[in-house]
Amino acid sequence: MSTKIGLIGDVHATAAPLKDALSIFQQENIDIIICVGDIAGYGEALSHTVDLLIKSKCQTILGNHDIWFLDSPAAEKEKRVETFLKKLPSVLDLKIEGKHLYAVHASPPDSNMEGIKLLDVNGNILHNEIK
Repeated sequence: MSTKIGLIGDVHATAAPLKDALSIFQQENIDIIICVGDIAGYGEALSHTVDLLIKSKCQTILGNHDIWFLDSPAAEKEKRVETFLKKLPSVLDLKIEGKHLYAVHASPPDSNMEGIKLLDVNGNILHNEIK
């Protein structure tokens, strides 16, 4: 039996489209849901968006908008949302059915702010490739 993976990203505090995606994942019997970051930003439903990710047991990583949200001085941050975002890893490294899945938001292996970096098979940065 094959593991079915649902992949989402850049939900940007917009709960309605996330809810729609999660509903599709449920209908399709998705086994693992992964969100590749940017939970915060743009929309106004960050708290509800975080609730949906938690309820769906979505494996979530940190995005650049999440970092900016955490770094912002806004006094109205909900503590539980802030706590959720602070606990997110920068990468997700899974083995599923003998396959390796490495998920990042922007720049593997070390940055969410510098754009995509291409790596060779040994994990070394390819400096001569188009960014």
